[in-house]
Amino acid sequence: MIDPTVLVMSLVYILINISLFGVIYWLPTVIKGFGVTGTQNGLLNAVLWAIAAALLLILPRRLQTERKIVKAALIITLIGVLSFVAATQLNTNLLRFVALAIGAPCISILFPCFWYFPSRLFQGARSATSIAVINTIGLVGGFIAQNLMPSVAQMTGTAVGAMIVPAACAGLLFIIAALRWASMRRGTPDTDSRTNVHGIVRLDHE
Repeated sequence: MIDPTVLVMSLVYILINISLFGVIYWLPTVIKGFGVTGTQNGLLNAVLWAIAAALLLILPRRLQTERKIVKAALIITLIGVLSFVAATQLNTNLLRFVALAIGAPCISILFPCFWYFPSRLFQGARSATSIAVINTIGLVGGFIAQNLMPSVAQMTGTAVGAMIVPAACAGLLFIIAALRWASMRRGTPDTDSRTNVHGIVRLDHE
């Protein structure tokens, strides 16, 4: 039977992967709808992931405590929600691209934030097994994304309409981060903490 904490972490990872693979899979289709050539499409996609790579080099080293990571996750997911929703509502291709250029890197930054927690929650041999299970279950998000994105695009009538999928996932992740932040606010501010699936805080003094 799967540990409830592992299951919760796996579900969170599914949401992150739905967002990431959804954007990776569907972004070229969205940008193609801007009326660009194949070469221009590739270059514009590269710009978004170059921004993500730059942020991944800068931000993770600044996020060394759980409090900073959860706070960053709150901000990142909120920006992601607003950006992806804006991309579906804005009426010029330039503004849509700007919104996507802000939203897409947000998903990438969630990965180092997420993987901080399994290494804290699980120790020893259990750590390797738990991380393997989380990774395996979480990758189901990629399968879901490649089927969900075109379906949502068909329902909305536009390619960019599918960006409501990563927006919804980011919204759920924001709620999860907000609940964790609220739990931490009730705890002792100067300690690092671990939380089980029921939100019970165990303080670990380092």
